[in-house]
Amino acid sequence: ERPEGELNYTARLESLLTERTGRPAEALNWSIPGGKIPEMTVLAARAGAHDPSDIVLVTYTENLVGESMSQRLSFGISDAPLLTAIPEVRGFLSDEFHRRYDVGNVAPYTSVHTGYGALRWRTVESADEDWYWRTKEPDLDLSTLEKTVDPWDDDSSWAIREFALTARRAAPNATIHIIEMPLPQPAWTPEAWAIHQQMATNARAALDGIDNVYVHDALTLIPPDEFYTHTHFRAEGHETFARWLADLLLGAGLDTGSAG
Repeated sequence: ERPEGELNYTARLESLLTERTGRPAEALNWSIPGGKIPEMTVLAARAGAHDPSDIVLVTYTENLVGESMSQRLSFGISDAPLLTAIPEVRGFLSDEFHRRYDVGNVAPYTSVHTGYGALRWRTVESADEDWYWRTKEPDLDLSTLEKTVDPWDDDSSWAIREFALTARRAAPNATIHIIEMPLPQPAWTPEAWAIHQQMATNARAALDGIDNVYVHDALTLIPPDEFYTHTHFRAEGHETFARWLADLLLGAGLDTGSAG
């Protein structure tokens, strides 16, 4: 989100944890532009290879609703589906996840383990490298956006639980945090904002009974003037969020909202 990578909340979190504990910390930023919960669940399956102390999912209702909940994993969003070609990753995904998202299809395997993958990397990905990037921070009146979101449903509850169970299988000793991400209320319709306000409650109900999983509500943490779109923070918002996350991970007395 920031042209200055060191100001992104993940980088700032890493620095804050290192400063406060006196021990090196590593925060892996695995965000996917436009990604939804199926791709994030694949990433959870991969996270175990890094033996994490904590797995943090920063998300909102939009990532758990819509057409992507019933479509196969797509290369159109990112190359995260290629991870399913790795047996250790595929093995952490449930049979139901395999069925819903066609995990066993041949495309990821051929892309990773055959010459097709090399051909793709030399064409599609190399073309991306030729793009010219211009840094520009939008100047929007958030109140004119009137963003909407579909309501939480049974598939949403299944998907958030599937994420947590996958992360638990992949990293049995990790603490799992589900964060309802900060959003600016003026950018959303009243109906959409009411849906966002219910996400933490919905997620806690869906995750009931899973040990060492916590749901945290950060919806109103960052004031609207620290956003430049309906979901993206200015530098001040990144700093606010990073400090809140550092407090959270180091147990500084925040309400953890246990789901398990």
